[in-house]
Amino acid sequence: MCRVANPRRRLCEVGISRTPTVNDQEPDPRQQDRLRCETKGPVRNDTGNLALHADAGFDDVPAADILIVPGGPGYAAVCESPRALDWVRAIHETTPWTTSVCTGSLILAAAGLL
Repeated sequence: MCRVANPRRRLCEVGISRTPTVNDQEPDPRQQDRLRCETKGPVRNDTGNLALHADAGFDDVPAADILIVPGGPGYAAVCESPRALDWVRAIHETTPWTTSVCTGSLILAAAGLL
């Protein structure tokens, strides 16, 4: 399950900035920002006029260094998806950092992690 932000709302990246910020250092090439959804491929927003590409599906991601659970209009559907909640719980077991933004905390609660 993956929901994409409404195009009328501002999109923002959550996480570590990949742009050089300290002493003009380049980003660490080991750092990889990825969008994960229930299935790999294009994911359309609720109005159908914006799509992002999911780099991988749940089955392709057995572990993560950091899990960031976003909130937004689609949080309720994720809270009702056993597959999504199982994946969040499984990834949580592999990462030292599980965090959320806004209503993403309700997804963590539905997964029993709060």
